[in-house]
Amino acid sequence: MVFEDFSAGGMASSGVQANMAKQVQLNKVLAKAGEPLIAVDGIIGNQTLAAESKVAKILAKGDGDPPGDDGDPPGDDGDPPGDDGDPPGDGEDDESDKTLAELEAAWKADNPGWDDRTGLSGTQQWILDTITNADGSITFVPRLSGQDAATIAANAKREAAKKTSEFNAGLREQSARAVMGDLIRNMFGNDPRFANDIAGLTASLESLMIDGASELEIAQTIRGSEVYRKRFPGMAARAEAGLSAISEAEYIDLERNYRNLMRNSGLEEKFYKDPARFGELIAGDVSAAEMQTRIGLAEEAVDGADPVIREQLERFYGIDRTKLVEYYLDPEEATNLFEEERRLQAAGLSAASLSATGQAFNIETAEALERENVQRREVQQRLSQRAGLTQQLLGEEEALTASELAQGEFGLDAEASAELRRRREERTAGFAGSAGTLTTRAGISGLGSAQ
Repeated sequence: MVFEDFSAGGMASSGVQANMAKQVQLNKVLAKAGEPLIAVDGIIGNQTLAAESKVAKILAKGDGDPPGDDGDPPGDDGDPPGDDGDPPGDGEDDESDKTLAELEAAWKADNPGWDDRTGLSGTQQWILDTITNADGSITFVPRLSGQDAATIAANAKREAAKKTSEFNAGLREQSARAVMGDLIRNMFGNDPRFANDIAGLTASLESLMIDGASELEIAQTIRGSEVYRKRFPGMAARAEAGLSAISEAEYIDLERNYRNLMRNSGLEEKFYKDPARFGELIAGDVSAAEMQTRIGLAEEAVDGADPVIREQLERFYGIDRTKLVEYYLDPEEATNLFEEERRLQAAGLSAASLSATGQAFNIETAEALERENVQRREVQQRLSQRAGLTQQLLGEEEALTASELAQGEFGLDAEASAELRRRREERTAGFAGSAGTLTTRAGISGLGSAQ
């Protein structure tokens, strides 16, 4: 190692440049000894003076090369013939052992024509500025004479930015796959059904990441891909319907909730296997809570204890048992949950009438009672007491239907209510305390106080 003796003017330099060169040499000894480095700023202050003292101690202990020593072992006056002090087989000098002048000369040799005067005027000339980096390495930056400090600083900043850009480009290339993988997982989850599609998408987008595209740009590119449309069919449908946008994470959460609800209810896999079906539900803005209600309706309709309700659903709305589950879960067929509930309730009221009177309602009466929030137990209780009025007595005009009876009993129609009162009064007056004669499908039978 060559350590310059600046006190004797060993380097043909003075002022700031000489001081900087001295500080570089001090840093070399400090670095070799594992000590903190000093700022290379050309200012001989307390920091530099302290470093000189520390270096002197290091050299005294033999931890560094003494000034003027070329790194040979004590007592060795020189290198073997042809040897320049480098390890065997190394034909180059260690750059850290070169003086500032040697480094400058090497740079000029590598950059011929750097001081070309072509295009310059007057006294303009190229000057080579020396920039000492934090690690002790030297960077040379040419500038035109007369440039101000701001221009010099800008040149230095540009050079540093170039190095930073090269460094970052390397990092981006190394981490592009990892960054892209995280972004893809956050958007798509870990569904194995889309593994091949996601792998292809990742490969096609790596170049964008390496080129410095932001995550937002990458995300927008992904959302415009065919893979995305295949994975999230409900997104475009929501946008077309004017619904609020949801994130991919929210979409996946909805799918997961749908699937768990259906699986726990014992529904067939076909209802939750196809992402397109979930896409339709999400496009219809069906929440997890609404889905739970839909499933409950389907279970009630399909597996309810009263098969009469299913019969009334088919009679009123053409919904047979095989279509019930699909009806309540398919938003194309059941777009309004409240309407679904009303239909099921209306069918239940008609079933209650059939049980109480032997007759079902017509659809108009059933739906009217549902709108009045009449419950099945009310129909069962109140029409059971008036069931005789749906059966014709001998010599009596035509009996009331179950629908007419319900319209009068629950006040759905004023005329029906009046007719119901008249029929009750006639039977009460004509048969109070006596036996009446009832005409039924089985023939004529006795009837007590028919109401």
